[in-house]
Amino acid sequence: MVQTSKYSDEQLNQAITALKVALESQKLPKDLTLMALGMTTADVIKHNFAPETQSKVAENFAKALKDSVKG
Repeated sequence: MVQTSKYSDEQLNQAITALKVALESQKLPKDLTLMALGMTTADVIKHNFAPETQSKVAENFAKALKDSVKG
């Protein structure tokens, strides 16, 4: 199912590039990079969504992540 976003492709690509540059500059092992991204994601959810919606936001994020890596 195709989903639309309120953000442009350019905005998303700029955000992704900024994150990748920051992480790559640290020369972290891939598993530590994933740990840092996971903890950052959890922090964003905890501090930007109401407690009663956090679990659903996390579930939706996890599903979107899983769907994005399917071949």
